[in-house]
Amino acid sequence: REYDFSLNGKTINSSGERTGGEYSGSFSTSGGASGTVERKLDNGELQREMQVNRDGRSTEIDATTTRTRDGLETNFETSGGTSGTVNREVDNGTVHRSGEFTRGDQSASTDFVRGSEGTVGRIESGGETVGVDRTESGDLYAAKDGEVYRKTDSGWEQHDGNGWSTREPRAATT
Repeated sequence: REYDFSLNGKTINSSGERTGGEYSGSFSTSGGASGTVERKLDNGELQREMQVNRDGRSTEIDATTTRTRDGLETNFETSGGTSGTVNREVDNGTVHRSGEFTRGDQSASTDFVRGSEGTVGRIESGGETVGVDRTESGDLYAAKDGEVYRKTDSGWEQHDGNGWSTREPRAATT
């Protein structure tokens, strides 16, 4: 079977064969990446082996996804030495995704919530925190202090995880 997916001007072309609980296929993207995917469903776990190629570089990814009480948990390792865990929960149309990633002595954590008004999240690495927000209209706002702000016709607002409230951004320190 062949599939073409397009979103915001980006395209993924894929083809593959599904037999029982297994899938074997290949893909290419409009961004220049290509690769292969082997998937197998075994005792409720989705196991994947992928090889991704781009710009003359190649990496292999082994991942296992299991269903948890609240959603899904994916653990992965790459041939480049990166490993991590991503958790995903869905509640009334709101998706919460968090992750922990490690490569050598470096680590990062992420926490994102996507709902009807857009996406808000935080990325922490090396003692630094960055807040990010993407509205449904595509506007993106981030602050090095870890907070998320947006500019509206009536002034600045800050997102506190529960919604937006009026607040001027803190001045940058030097």
